[in-house]
Amino acid sequence: ACARGGEVELAERYFQQMCEDGIEPNTFTYTTLISAHSEGGDCKHALAIYDEMKAKRLGISQHTCSALISACRNANQLDKALEIFAEMKASGAVGDVYTYSALISVYESMGDWENALATFSEMCELNIAPSIVTYSSLISAFEKGNQWEHAMEAFANMNTRKLRPNVITFSALLSALGKGGQLDRALGIFDWMDVSKVEPDLIAYSTVLGICARHGAWPAASKILRQMRRRSKLQPSQLTYNLLLDQL
Repeated sequence: ACARGGEVELAERYFQQMCEDGIEPNTFTYTTLISAHSEGGDCKHALAIYDEMKAKRLGISQHTCSALISACRNANQLDKALEIFAEMKASGAVGDVYTYSALISVYESMGDWENALATFSEMCELNIAPSIVTYSSLISAFEKGNQWEHAMEAFANMNTRKLRPNVITFSALLSALGKGGQLDRALGIFDWMDVSKVEPDLIAYSTVLGICARHGAWPAASKILRQMRRRSKLQPSQLTYNLLLDQL
């Protein structure tokens, strides 16, 4: 509970009390503490606790690995995240959907779509079912790598698995299609958001409006802008108008 709430000080206090009472911390204890520091944005302490675990020759679990990878990703220590995953595999532990999703997110941050795809393929070979988080990170990796075809394929695969895309998934896909010059596909995906009852956020609206502007699709841009004003609590921002004006 402390880890889920990000209450680092409380988690540390319980940990110290446990040690003072002569109770030896185990892998679960350390993992909970690592998760608390990870959610609190303190990668340095999370890694220090991990080093203490290794010094005591405690095994690393998939949950430990997931928390550490997330902490490293948030701190932009991407090589360290890859090192931790390698250590987990060397220990004989098998990752789960959270571990692999976190690793794909690391490759996404690195702009390495090929390793993101290889990691996705590996988890599927292990019969680990991808989640919406997995697919969103994978599609974002393809977006950064200018791989709109792969992004569309991942989106189709996600729908085959009956996973419902969220606004993050749609925004990443729209951006990938925009980079690939795929106006009609982008407009189709934006319409799909409406069918799926996923409310676009400012990023999604700005992305699709920017795509329309780059292709001179002013009627479509005007329609989307009107929709944004009428159906959304959002209002066009300076960025929204700048995207449109920049193409005039």
